[in-house]
Amino acid sequence: MDQMKKKIVAFAVPYMEGHHDAGHYYRVESFGRQLWQREGGDWIVIFTALRLHDIGRKINVRKHPKIGADIARGFLPQIGFPADKLEAVVRSILLHDKHGGQRTIEEKIVYDADRLDCFTYSGLIRCFLEARGKRGVEVTLPERVQCAEKYLKLAYKSFNTKTAQEIASEYKREFMFGFLSRIKGEQRFPV
Repeated sequence: MDQMKKKIVAFAVPYMEGHHDAGHYYRVESFGRQLWQREGGDWIVIFTALRLHDIGRKINVRKHPKIGADIARGFLPQIGFPADKLEAVVRSILLHDKHGGQRTIEEKIVYDADRLDCFTYSGLIRCFLEARGKRGVEVTLPERVQCAEKYLKLAYKSFNTKTAQEIASEYKREFMFGFLSRIKGEQRFPV
């Protein structure tokens, strides 16, 4: 299984882009392991889905879950991935970016682990980088802060597992009542 994991990791590398880089994959896998240790599930399904969840982003950001799932469905049998686990991985990739619809613990953990990355310092920077105005118009720092706050609040409410909520609570206090509040104070913009 270790050789298969190495092949999965190596396969994902060329698909990394921008702020969905090796750091994002590492953080998401780390959160996934924490969730799995407390919530259970099939680690090989979770690991594989987490390592491949964003491989479609380089091709089309909006459609990346479907594209990534299709790529994974073609790739995994080539490396001898267990056939009885393939659809669980594909479904976890399909559902990783959309709240709701996750039924299995693996699907819930993959979704939650990806969301948890938004609550890290690196993830917060990703929120700032992804903030866009209408029709791609550049947005101001105050608008980016408001966008990040809104997204973090929505992400926090969307977790599937109690463990993810507990982990995010630590970051939420630090960001929402600390870092973002200080930025807002420095910018002197209305709430």
